[in-house]
Amino acid sequence: MKIKKSKKTRAGAKRKRFLTVATLVSLIGSSLFQSSSILATTLSREAVFSKDTKDQPLNGSLLETPNKLEFENSNMEVKETGQPFDSVSQEKSLPAFSEVKEEDILLKNEAGALEISSTAPVPTQALTVWGNVAAVWNSQTSTLTITGGTITNSTFFEQPNNQSLRNAIEHIVFEARVDVGTQRSLARLFLNMGNLIDIENFNYLDTTHVTNMTQRFNGAGRLTHIDLSNFDTRDVTDMSYMFSGAISLSSLDVSGFETDRVTDMENMFGYTHNLREIKGFGLMSNN
Repeated sequence: MKIKKSKKTRAGAKRKRFLTVATLVSLIGSSLFQSSSILATTLSREAVFSKDTKDQPLNGSLLETPNKLEFENSNMEVKETGQPFDSVSQEKSLPAFSEVKEEDILLKNEAGALEISSTAPVPTQALTVWGNVAAVWNSQTSTLTITGGTITNSTFFEQPNNQSLRNAIEHIVFEARVDVGTQRSLARLFLNMGNLIDIENFNYLDTTHVTNMTQRFNGAGRLTHIDLSNFDTRDVTDMSYMFSGAISLSSLDVSGFETDRVTDMENMFGYTHNLREIKGFGLMSNN
């Protein structure tokens, strides 16, 4: 009985071992099959992906490649349709050029031109000459307009700071009375005004009580005519070099001059090469 029982026990043990081995084999086989399937799937995907991206840079990220392709596709879409890829956001950021009218552009240009012209420098300048005489200088017409006052410094234009203005003056226009006050001198009043062409309304210059007229027109080389009809010379003592160097003068009328008190007429008409006639010269007396 013991022998039979031992055989049965051994047979059962064998069956258990067989079942255990079979189970292990099936488990191992299943794992190997799944691994091989996963490996095959991975290899096939890599093969397909590498085929699609073989033209991409080798150092590019595989995760960034689809985004890059998508961006290129969006650019292609913009080129084809002429519209931004994101029409909502782009419409807010881009200016509506079609709404700008040609009339608006012209109006803006005209406004800018008006603004520029309004800031342009004014050609006239108010100033004071000969001490206390008001004047207006117009740089466009080179005209010095005298608006009245009293001459207290007849040598004003000899000063270095005033010589540039003196050289620019071509026309002098008197518009109001000008006197000499107590200074009583018109010496060198127009000295070396080489570009002075004419003097208008000279009768506004009151020469009453003037004693000194030396070099008054000396060097006024372009001056062609001087109206001396209103000159009061009763108190004048010095007329030296009065017209010297006024080479463009062709005639003078000094018939109204009173020269009884004049003591100096040296070179009064010196260097007046074109002076052909002096009316009243024979009436002038020189003590």
